[in-house]
Amino acid sequence: MEPGKKVGSPRVIVAEDHPVSVDILVHLLGLDGISPVVVDNGTAAVDLVTRESWDLILMDVQMPGMDGLEATRRIRALPGGAALPIIALTAAGADEQRAACLNAGFTDVMTKPIGPLELHSLLARLLPNLTGRTAASRPEDLSQELRQQLASITNIDFDLGLAGVGGMPQVFHRMLERFVEVHRTGGTRTMDNLDGSDMNAVQTWMHAFSGPAALLGMTDLARRAGRLSRSAPGQQLDAAALGATLASFKADLEKILAALTTAMWPPQDAR
Repeated sequence: MEPGKKVGSPRVIVAEDHPVSVDILVHLLGLDGISPVVVDNGTAAVDLVTRESWDLILMDVQMPGMDGLEATRRIRALPGGAALPIIALTAAGADEQRAACLNAGFTDVMTKPIGPLELHSLLARLLPNLTGRTAASRPEDLSQELRQQLASITNIDFDLGLAGVGGMPQVFHRMLERFVEVHRTGGTRTMDNLDGSDMNAVQTWMHAFSGPAALLGMTDLARRAGRLSRSAPGQQLDAAALGATLASFKADLEKILAALTTAMWPPQDAR
C-alpha cells in the first residue's frame, strides 16, 4: 500500500528502543488522539512501511541493528516512500548530525528532549488530518502532593519534568516509576555491562538515556550523558579514565533511583 494515502486518524510509527522514551512519546502523541505503532529497530520500521500505509514516522537515529539513518534510506527507496514524513529523533544537536540525517532522507530533525508543545507543532504542520489536541484528563490536581513527594530529591527539576509530560502530575508520576523500573537492578537499561573498553556501547547507552532523563527534569545526569554520547566516533579514550567516569555516573544514577524508589513506593501506596 502506498504510504501517502490518508484515511481516518493519523497513522504514526514510533521507532525508538528506549522504553521510557517510548512511554513519553506515546503519551504525548495520545494528547493529539494518536495511538502509534511502536517498534524498537529500523528493520521493523522498514517492514511496516513495506506492508502498510502511514502518515508519519518518528525515528530514533541510534538503535540496535539497523539504525535510523539506514532505515530511512531504505524507506525512501520504496514505492511511495519518498513522500512519507520521517522525523529524526536525536540527542545530538550538532550541525554534523543534522546534516547526516538530512542527507539520509529525513524530513526534519528534532533534538531530544522533545517537549509537548514542540511535538504538537510538528504534528499540526505535517498531519493535515490531525483532529486537534484533546483536553488533558486531570480528575484531581496531584501536583502539590507529588512535589512534596519529590522535595528531597534535589537533582530533579520538578517544574521542568512536569512540563515535559504536558503538565499532568499523574503522568509525571507514572513516567518516573517507569524510569526506575527500567534502570534499577534487574531492569532493561542498567549500566552493569558498560565499561571503558567499548566506547561505542557507552555512546549508544548514553544517547538513549539523555533524552528521557532531560525530559523528566534530571538535567545534570542528562547533560553528562549527552557529553559522553557526543564523543567523536571511534575516539580512543583511556579505559581507566572512562571507567572512572562511568562509575561516578552510575553512583549518581543509583542515588536518584534509590531516592525515587523511596518516594514513589511508600508503604501506603496501593497499586
